[in-house]
Amino acid sequence: MPLAGTVDATVVRGAVTAAVMGAPGHHDQAGRALGFANSSDTRRDGTQVAIDDNLNQIDEWLRHHAPATFADLGPPAGPDHIAALENTVGLQLHPDVTALLRWHNGSGRHDRGFPLSPGFPINSTTQIAGTWQRLTTLATQIRDEEDMQGWWEPTWIPVASDYTGFELVVDHGPHITGQVFHFDPTEGRSRLRPSWPNLATIVPGIATALQSGSQFAGLVPVIDEDGYLDWE
Repeated sequence: MPLAGTVDATVVRGAVTAAVMGAPGHHDQAGRALGFANSSDTRRDGTQVAIDDNLNQIDEWLRHHAPATFADLGPPAGPDHIAALENTVGLQLHPDVTALLRWHNGSGRHDRGFPLSPGFPINSTTQIAGTWQRLTTLATQIRDEEDMQGWWEPTWIPVASDYTGFELVVDHGPHITGQVFHFDPTEGRSRLRPSWPNLATIVPGIATALQSGSQFAGLVPVIDEDGYLDWE
């Protein structure tokens, strides 16, 4: 929806919150950011990433302990899926994101799907592209409004969603090595919810919590009577 330049910032925020849940829009590509190493186990700074083993451990744990959650996981994303997403967002995906999508292309359902952070099921490549287009278009519409600068950046890739407008994003901006944080539709980058240096911090944390029953993000894993993973 067009937002006039005279609209009060509070009104803008209300309109933004409603529009975030609307239909995807169209947006020109943002231009390619800094490239990443092609290998999913090497960062730009040369340090090693080892999330593939942790993802496989999560697979095995879900298969035996949360079979309903495991059954709902999407198949691996193929090269065409990855290429189509990169073409849409105009960015080369961080190796962590590529590894995650090649593990499973989304959690398969929004209400009880496997969460990358409690309450945030993983998005598929199609869901990532649609959410990115919608938020990037909306950010362009409100970029001149007071207090709305930096509300959303086209270098933020929404890898998981709680389907109420909040997103878990991986920053692909210059000088950022895959930092992960929550996007709040009313304020942009959330100042209240947790953030992590990268997905290679989150994934081992989840694997450890599942295998030991310990906390992740302040919650412990439980299995409901239908065989779905939950956190409480």
